[in-house]
Amino acid sequence: MFFSSVMQKFCARSGLTINHEKSKVLFSKNVHAQTRDNLGSLLGLPQTSSLGKYLGVPITARKLKQADCNFILDKVRSKLAGWKAKFFTMASRTTLVKSALATIPNYYMQSQMLPTSTLKDLDKISRNFLWGSTDNQPRLHLVSRDKITQPKSYGGLGIKAAKEANLAAMCKLNWRLHTEKHALWNRVLSTKYRINNCRFQYPNHCSPVLQNIKKGSSLFSDGLKWIPRDGRLISFWNDTWFGHRPLSSILNGPLLETDSSLLVSDCFSQGQMIDRAISYDLPPNIVQTIKAIPLSLFDSGADQFAWKLNANGSFSSSSAYGLAKKTSLSPEQNWSWIWKVHTLPKIQNFIWLLCHNRIKTLGYLNSIGIINFSMCPLCSLNSETADHLVRNCPSSRAIWDALFPRLISHRTMDSPLGEWLRFNCGRKDSSSFLSIPWGTLFSFTIWTIWIQRNCKLYKPEDYNSSASISIIKNKAAEYWACCSPPQHTRQTISTPVKWIKPPSGFIKLNTDGSFISRSGIAASGAELWAIRDGLQLAVDKGFNRLCIETDSLTALNLITKDCCNHHPLTALILDCRELLSRIPDGDIQHVFREANMCADFLSKLGHSLSVSFTMYEDCPQGLDVYLATDMYGIEYPRYVL
Repeated sequence: MFFSSVMQKFCARSGLTINHEKSKVLFSKNVHAQTRDNLGSLLGLPQTSSLGKYLGVPITARKLKQADCNFILDKVRSKLAGWKAKFFTMASRTTLVKSALATIPNYYMQSQMLPTSTLKDLDKISRNFLWGSTDNQPRLHLVSRDKITQPKSYGGLGIKAAKEANLAAMCKLNWRLHTEKHALWNRVLSTKYRINNCRFQYPNHCSPVLQNIKKGSSLFSDGLKWIPRDGRLISFWNDTWFGHRPLSSILNGPLLETDSSLLVSDCFSQGQMIDRAISYDLPPNIVQTIKAIPLSLFDSGADQFAWKLNANGSFSSSSAYGLAKKTSLSPEQNWSWIWKVHTLPKIQNFIWLLCHNRIKTLGYLNSIGIINFSMCPLCSLNSETADHLVRNCPSSRAIWDALFPRLISHRTMDSPLGEWLRFNCGRKDSSSFLSIPWGTLFSFTIWTIWIQRNCKLYKPEDYNSSASISIIKNKAAEYWACCSPPQHTRQTISTPVKWIKPPSGFIKLNTDGSFISRSGIAASGAELWAIRDGLQLAVDKGFNRLCIETDSLTALNLITKDCCNHHPLTALILDCRELLSRIPDGDIQHVFREANMCADFLSKLGHSLSVSFTMYEDCPQGLDVYLATDMYGIEYPRYVL
């Protein structure tokens, strides 16, 4: 009766009714059979052992088993059944794996963690399709799973590993759990399990939904970075709020007991660092970087968190996947150049295999024990390796000398294979043949060498070394005629720009920030810091009518847009908004740098100063020229395309 009354109250308050034809009741296996029958008849609903699926996702009150997910594998296999994989190039199979095979399980991964066996089967299906393997005809997997599932810039193919992709999806649910506070599902879970912040400790026994979210909590914690506001929630040593790792990671040895409980709020006063609060001597560069972290001038509430792998502090699934794959913030060697070569996708994939030294030369097949001979089929002089085949074999040398005697230098021919490929593929200067870029002709040359080698080995009756040059020219010309990028004619227009005097009764504040780092955050931080200092000065001077001009459109958007809770520069943004609200008639707008030359000069001058803040009573040397230009309304030309 209690359950029935609860359902009646729910229907009355929500305006919904129960559809008895579509509703069933599921009992725990611990409920006695007689009790099930009594409750079923009382509710007027039939009993069931499974609630089936909702929007294609199984509804279950227990952990998913492999049998529950077999339908996902069946969907993937049915997709493969309609493809003639043996007719596809590796580039085509790579595209299909990423665009078709991966999207099927991704839908189900968004709400639950799939069983490990299912994730392994999904990876196996993708790998076999990529390399053209079937149950009846297995083929060699030339590059390891760990490498192909890396991003392209790290030397992979950008194919996502199923387990790491699923963990990234669970990490996203953690982010939503702690940010979407007004969502109904969030309110239900937060109320039931008393989730109040991102330091929440998941209970051992909880609902399947929270169990799934829990599996991504470790990855979520690794990707978080704290944004200091009042500093009362952040451990000075153990939390990530400085850089991308805790400060304790720079120490050799354990922390003192008093330092383990040290909070950020204990080390700062009125936005300034208190050196005596810290027992350890930090390196000077660390101290300077800490002092450069912006803290709010006002009481701005509790500390916030941000996603440390994104410049604006917001979560992204791709960065979470990279964190799950344990990729570094920047690759030791950037492989992106391969995919920017102006050539056919299948040749790009061939270059990728060459850089990994994984083309199926006789030398490579011999090294892994598949065959017991390795002599080059073209020259019969040396073992056939990738390096020997594409540039050191006498047959290949003859092609290079006949085609491009002036463009192949001995210096580059003697460099490592990867550097040689990158140097030549990246050249955009025109060759002597139909003005086709050298990188395009080069890529078609190494591809033709490989094709001719295969012809010599497997179809010797069709092999004709003298035809290689004409094949290269014809194929390259055909590609360039069809796929060359359009030539845009750019016309440069000069627009006059000048500094404009403010309206009568207004004070104008021109701000600019200068930085040395290449980081985009550093750029925005410098601009916002300059705006805050200028606004603080205007408030202290009692200016009520103020025009603020900045040449940073990014900084302007951060101040004028509503959402900034997870941005690393939250303190500066909120301070600028607060100070701007204290000026009765204040307005901030964007101007071009040519209309902001005085502020630009002063911001660059700040790099040579040894103090953090300086006010000039007299005009600094060099600034008078820009002041006179603004005073007399002289215009600067601004060139736009």
